Amino acid sequence: MCIRDRYKLPKFWVNLSKKNLFNRREVFSRPSLQICLGLILGLLCTMTALVVYEISSGLFPDDYANMRLPVRSNYLYLGAMTIEFVFINPILEQIYWNVFLVGLCEPGKKITLRTVAKITTFFGLYHFFTISYIIGIRLAIPATIGISFAGLCFLFIRCHFGLLASILTHLGADLGIVLVIFDLSLIHISEPTRLLSISYAVFCLKKKN
Repeated sequence: MCIRDRYKLPKFWVNLSKKNLFNRREVFSRPSLQICLGLILGLLCTMTALVVYEISSGLFPDDYANMRLPVRSNYLYLGAMTIEFVFINPILEQIYWNVFLVGLCEPGKKITLRTVAKITTFFGLYHFFTISYIIGIRLAIPATIGISFAGLCFLFIRCHFGLLASILTHLGADLGIVLVIFDLSLIHISEPTRLLSISYAVFCLKKKN
C-alpha cells in the first residue's frame, strides 16, 4: 500500500479536494507531476518569504539589526549552511513530521483533527525555540504562527499529492529563508570593510590638516 494512500486527511479536507474537476490523488501519483507541483509551490514559498522579509524589515528595523546571526563573516560556512538547510533539512523534516509522527500517532488509514493539530502545534513550537534566540521573541511569535501554517500546508500537500511534492515545497520555503539570512549576513560581512574605509578617510583628512 502506498504511503500516500495509507494516511488520509480529515473528511472535510477530503471533501474539499473532491470539488476539483479531476482526481488529484490519481493524477499526482506520478513522480514527474509531483516534481512539477512541488517546484511551483516551492517557488511560491520562496517569493512569499522574501516579500514577508521586505515588509517586516521595514516594520521592525531594530529587531533585524539586533539579530544574533549564526554567520557574520564566513562565506564557506554560509555555503555549507545553505546546502544543509536547503537540501537536507526539508527531507529530514518531512520524513520525521509527516511520515514518522503521522504513522506513530495514527497507525490506521485516517488522520484525525487531533493528530493534525498536535503535529502542527509541535512543528511550530519546535521552530519557535530554534529561532527565538536568533531573531528575538517579538519576531519569533508571528514567525511561529506562519511556520505552523506552513507545516499544516506541508501535511496537506504530502497527504494529497505525495511526499516528493511536500519536500520540494519545503525546499522552496527554506530557500527563501536562506536568501534572507544571506542578505543579512552580507550586511555584517561588509560592515568591517566599510568601517575600515571610513577610518582611512578620517586618517587622510587629519593628515592634510
